[in-house]
Amino acid sequence: MSTVYQHPDGHSVDFTDNTLTVQSSEGACVAIPMGVGGLRELANDFAESENGNCPECGHAGQILNVGREHYGVCHEHKVFWHIGSNLFSGWQDEKPTEWYENKALLSTYRHVEGSKK
Repeated sequence: MSTVYQHPDGHSVDFTDNTLTVQSSEGACVAIPMGVGGLRELANDFAESENGNCPECGHAGQILNVGREHYGVCHEHKVFWHIGSNLFSGWQDEKPTEWYENKALLSTYRHVEGSKK
């Protein structure tokens, strides 16, 4: 089982065999069938709701990875912002060539701070 998130109080989110499992520290558990694509989409939806909105216009941005680093990107305003590191496991399924392409794109955009929510 691959742990996606482990809370210090014992709550966990795990992903294995196309199933997302959430377990409380008390042992209550729910399992949801979900493929890797669904998990990636869920991560992107979460990132957009928390960190993925363009600081210029407030619209949802695209999430790009460069290695384990996650960036929000607004193509309309040609800006990007750092979201965090190793927050979403999807980067592990990408190839280094994708990271190089993402890094090249980011080098043509302006870095901005934060996210308008």
